[in-house]
Amino acid sequence: MGFLAPVRDYVETLIHPSAQQDALTASRHRAFIAPRLLGSVVALAAFPVYLIARGTPTAVELMVFAWLVVPILTAYFLSRTGRYESAHVLSSLALTGLVTAVAALTGGIVSSAAIWLVVVPLEAALSASRRVVATASTLALGAAGVLVVLGAQHLLPAPSPDPRTTLAALGIVSAVLCAAGLALGAEALARTSFWLLYAEEDRYRLLALNMTDVIIRHGRDGAALFVSPAGEALFGARVTDLHGHGLFDRVHVADRPAYLTALGDAAALCESRSVEFRVRRDGIEYAGLINESGNHLLSVVNGILDMSKIETDNFEITPEPFDPAQVIASCCDILALRVREAGVALERAEIDNLPEIVADKRALNQILFNLLSNAIRFTDRGGKVLVSARAEAADIVFVVEDSGVGISDVDLERVGEPYFQAGAPYDRRHGGTGLGLSIVKGLVRLHGGEFSIRSRLGQGTRITVRLPLDCERARTVKKRGPATVSPLIAAANQPAAVASPSVTTVKKRA
Repeated sequence: MGFLAPVRDYVETLIHPSAQQDALTASRHRAFIAPRLLGSVVALAAFPVYLIARGTPTAVELMVFAWLVVPILTAYFLSRTGRYESAHVLSSLALTGLVTAVAALTGGIVSSAAIWLVVVPLEAALSASRRVVATASTLALGAAGVLVVLGAQHLLPAPSPDPRTTLAALGIVSAVLCAAGLALGAEALARTSFWLLYAEEDRYRLLALNMTDVIIRHGRDGAALFVSPAGEALFGARVTDLHGHGLFDRVHVADRPAYLTALGDAAALCESRSVEFRVRRDGIEYAGLINESGNHLLSVVNGILDMSKIETDNFEITPEPFDPAQVIASCCDILALRVREAGVALERAEIDNLPEIVADKRALNQILFNLLSNAIRFTDRGGKVLVSARAEAADIVFVVEDSGVGISDVDLERVGEPYFQAGAPYDRRHGGTGLGLSIVKGLVRLHGGEFSIRSRLGQGTRITVRLPLDCERARTVKKRGPATVSPLIAAANQPAAVASPSVTTVKKRA
């Protein structure tokens, strides 16, 4: 390793600056320069030893050793110019010339040296260039044809009968060794190319996975081969659903010709193309938005009408017997989608074995729906909303509590007033019309019930609604005026030694 490190560093200095910016190109230059430089230097250094062991060299042997300078020259050519394909062509030309000359002096096409013509296109294959391979193959075939023609015309000298010659064995062995070396070089280049491609693909995917922009890779037929995760938010679909022609199926019909033309031009001309097109998002063509907006507007109008009726004592309730557990379950089912979107857990407790209640079923549904909607709206993702109910003597008690933002003491005093919304940023950002709790309080009053709210800022809210098990009697009682304030609120406003949650209570008249 100590000897190879300086050699490796020296080879790195010979790589042309134009190839150093790309790892794959630099690897190809390195694979061309290193074996030619090292092989020629080692062979030339061994020439004196060969002379000592072999004696006076023949003309053919001198020609072979003289040719060993050529690979050094081609490596120097590539190092100085950076012209990779030209260097390969020069190398193929030099090898073809040497093999042809040696074969012509040692028997023509039947010479053992002629086998080296097979190495010419094999060596050119390392260039990864069709033009170089085609040129090298043409040179090798042309040289073989020349040897055949010259041999047929008896224009070549007869091979030397000298028994000392080992050119035949040397030619075959050296050709096999060279071919093996070229095969190993090709394998090393292929492995390098694979890892470079893998690393580049990994960087590409890492970039695509962390960008907010959508990155899509298309095949030549326009099919989507890769879609970055940001595509899910843009197209409203899973990435796997966009693969293949899933993305094309979402392109507006009128924009598909322009979309396909842009892809075709980019693939054919290898140039960037810009195109604007409309896409269909799964779960939207905006009908859902229109429906949601319409429902919201309808709920606001209905809320205003209900509040107006309640304030003028024109809201009529129709008591009937029913199971309150079914109303709770129905409200939870209706809000299930909203709960999933908000990332909130909605739990039900103590709703089994509830007694039958005589009340306005639609009104109770509205009470619970408004309370649960508010609790979900004002609870951040990961929070919890709990609804429960229990019977107490002649009443039934409904409780909705959440782990949401809570309400400040100042705002708590006015919560439930028509159109009132808390003005603090902790509350306003959650939206709403300010009618929900007002309607709840009015409907509870019409049933002769009680409404109380406990809340602490940042710790959530607990709302309790107490209704009589039989609200039929409420129809015979004189219509009640504005809700009275429980002594609890007065106590909450007085200084206390120990802080307690703020409380507002509306009670039924005796």
